[in-house]
Amino acid sequence: MDLPAFGCLVQELSCRAWALAFVGTFTSMLESRIERIGTALNRLDEEEGRVAMLSLMASAAMVGAARLHAVVDAALTTPFSHVDSDTVVKVLHLEAHRFRDAFKALAT
Repeated sequence: MDLPAFGCLVQELSCRAWALAFVGTFTSMLESRIERIGTALNRLDEEEGRVAMLSLMASAAMVGAARLHAVVDAALTTPFSHVDSDTVVKVLHLEAHRFRDAFKALAT
């Protein structure tokens, strides 16, 4: 978890508790967002896939999920037809798990 990015979120919201709630919502939505990306990739639905990836990438940047952001960024810079959906989804799940663990440590 990118602590400086989280610190910026705290400053923007003027409240650590609100920032923690925002990140909590982000983490609770991760699985469905990753599945949305996987479905779009498997269906070769480039528009839906790019929208889903851009959405996850933007929110990941806001909450300090730098590794999730990097995975999505790499997928977005690859021609859509060459993206290995299984690998992308697997790595996203791994990074989501790591982010959740880091968030739990931060929130306690």
